[in-house]
Amino acid sequence: MARYRHTAVWTGSKMIVWGGDADGAATNTGGLYDPATDSWTATATAGAPTPREDHVAVWARSKMIVWGGYFFTNTGGIYDPETDSWTATATTGAPSDRYGHTAVWTGSKMIVWGGRDGTYRNSGALYSDPAVEPPGDFYTVTPCRAFDTRDPSGPTLGAPLACGTEQSFAIAGRCDVPSSATAVSLNLTGTASSSQGNLRLFPAGAVAPLVSTLNYVAGQTRANNAVAALGTDGKITVLCAPSGATHLILDVNGYFE
Repeated sequence: MARYRHTAVWTGSKMIVWGGDADGAATNTGGLYDPATDSWTATATAGAPTPREDHVAVWARSKMIVWGGYFFTNTGGIYDPETDSWTATATTGAPSDRYGHTAVWTGSKMIVWGGRDGTYRNSGALYSDPAVEPPGDFYTVTPCRAFDTRDPSGPTLGAPLACGTEQSFAIAGRCDVPSSATAVSLNLTGTASSSQGNLRLFPAGAVAPLVSTLNYVAGQTRANNAVAALGTDGKITVLCAPSGATHLILDVNGYFE
């Protein structure tokens, strides 16, 4: 849908466009654009913030926060692309209604400042939410290879990961990552890929996300840093898509608990 006065954020692998003025009326629709496949996926409207334009949006670790906008609102929402779902932001302590303001993500909080609500505003506030804050305290470890599918004695016995099939790997208990860890900081590498695709990391037992951790093309070695949550069993699940096969290497450099 054609629009303007909307927002866009980059997830690390996809662009999320949301809201704005569409054909003369504010909208609360949006879409995820994947440049690797040149394709769009619509964002959910159930639970989404009310239609608006001239709002702000920031990418907060693994979710998008939308806040404020015209027509004069101090409400917002947190969009999770992994579950295609929305959660409303709190209004207690929020800045006054405004539009045309700015916002930044500090790494743990969103700062909103300025804008208009009929007059120019020189006020703002910090927004924090457990859903977007880091998953506990961070501890570094000596960089360590948790697994490598090229290793004939490894978890896949040297076979590449077949795309379209989920495979779980135990992280807790390896590389000095304790069983109490909730997430790990890592470097993921895809190599010797038979076709273009992407790798997605998510907690074991969870539903595969729409957002990829790493995009790759056939025959090239590609790597990306990420923070990935662990399942309650200390495992992480990997899915490559859409087809073909690829080797993958996971190096851990820290954990959260």
